[in-house]
Amino acid sequence: MALIDTTADLLNELKLHGLREALPRRLEELHAQHWSPSEFLNLCLEDERLHRQNARLARRLREASFPMPASLENLDFTVPRQLDRSLIREFQSGDFVRQGKNILIAGPTGVGKTHLACALGQTACRQGFSTLFFPINRLLEKFSLARTQGRSLHFLKKLTGVSVLILDDFGLRALTPQHMQDMYDLVDGRVESLTTILTTQLPEENWSEVLPDPILCDAITDRIVQKAIRLEMTGESYRKKRFQGGHTDPP
Repeated sequence: MALIDTTADLLNELKLHGLREALPRRLEELHAQHWSPSEFLNLCLEDERLHRQNARLARRLREASFPMPASLENLDFTVPRQLDRSLIREFQSGDFVRQGKNILIAGPTGVGKTHLACALGQTACRQGFSTLFFPINRLLEKFSLARTQGRSLHFLKKLTGVSVLILDDFGLRALTPQHMQDMYDLVDGRVESLTTILTTQLPEENWSEVLPDPILCDAITDRIVQKAIRLEMTGESYRKKRFQGGHTDPP
């Protein structure tokens, strides 16, 4: 067995997969560039670090369960939707997560609220933050299922432990008393330092329509909006444009 094969086996055993993949190329470069041993070692270790960073990012993106690929860098500004370019650039740093800011994305159907929320979530993943995406209705169904299985506290702990939680399409229907309590427990567990991104068609002043208990409505609203960055999106529906043969690119 050639020495390079033995080395590859050792690297596999040590789980240095990035270094193993890069080693043949680095050996060629070593002879061509006349690197010193320390330079060669440093580059090999950088290869391994990059491999692990990419693997962690892929895992965070997979676990986030985004319904679509999206990035802040590729947002479409050709259609007026009242998006502030400078604010979008600020979001790219991920500081909104470090500061524990919520983001409230409001606007009519089809203008790209979900797409923007996914782009913010991808940014968080790239910055090293754990992220989860849930349509509100599916989240509440999971709460109900977890309760029947005696796992509601475990599910709540998962949701209050993630750095960024995206709640999509809040306000489509009125919440039951139990779901209002679930919603309160969720936002109360995240209020101190964690980021919640919420998309909705419903203005804040109308949240009582879907949160009929006035005390819980006030408590939930306060915990979401008190530290929220508000984004009010306008414009025509992208879905409508697609059906009419207009824009085909994601928003």
